[in-house]
Amino acid sequence: EEALKILGLHPGYGPEIWADYRDFEEGLLAAATEQAQQVQRVRSLFMRQMALPLPGGERLEEAHATFEGALEPSLRSPEGFAKITGAATPSAAELWQQRKTLEEKLREASRPSMVMVSVESEAQ
Repeated sequence: EEALKILGLHPGYGPEIWADYRDFEEGLLAAATEQAQQVQRVRSLFMRQMALPLPGGERLEEAHATFEGALEPSLRSPEGFAKITGAATPSAAELWQQRKTLEEKLREASRPSMVMVSVESEAQ
């Protein structure tokens, strides 16, 4: 949870942090005595991430579908995957598209230009 607070919205690291946390919680599922509760924890992580304007929404939906499909029938969502993700995904995807251009500009601005690197190398 602490890592999510710090990097959860970062467009580069955020999706990786979310995936690592989900993997950790999914790993606990096999050993859980209360599997339904653990499944809800993992679903909650998927839903929380799907509501955020981050890249990789389609891959996230695929990962969620895979997770739900691998569950025992008694643990699967009675609403089905599409109904669970349908509400959050479109608005988050639209927000990411609005944010994407700005994030790309920030990433480019933070990289040293080749001219600067060349001038600095000659000075040394």
